[in-house]
Amino acid sequence: GGGERGDKAGGGAAGTAQFRTAPLKFESRFESGNLKRALRIGEWEYKLSMRDDVCLPQQGGEVKQCTQWFYFRVGGARPGEKYVFNIVNFYKSESLFQEGMRPVLYSTTEAAAGE
Repeated sequence: GGGERGDKAGGGAAGTAQFRTAPLKFESRFESGNLKRALRIGEWEYKLSMRDDVCLPQQGGEVKQCTQWFYFRVGGARPGEKYVFNIVNFYKSESLFQEGMRPVLYSTTEAAAGE
């Protein structure tokens, strides 16, 4: 199984979302893909949950679940629009993102255009 795809946001009449644009298409059914769920919460915003990892105990502690990385594919983005992805189930209290690290993005469209 992979990440759930499509427009899952509630709201609007009878619990259905009323967005003007088509939802993004998320996919993680490939090696190391770990997206568990994508929920559309706004026109350009999504709430994402990743699958848990199993973290090894440190110095004899308990084995516990943790989530500290992400790997998934997104399709259907509109050029020039800014999207917000809120990853909601990370357990690590400190991150290199807090010190300026940024996600790696790859665009097949830009690669084909030589960018």
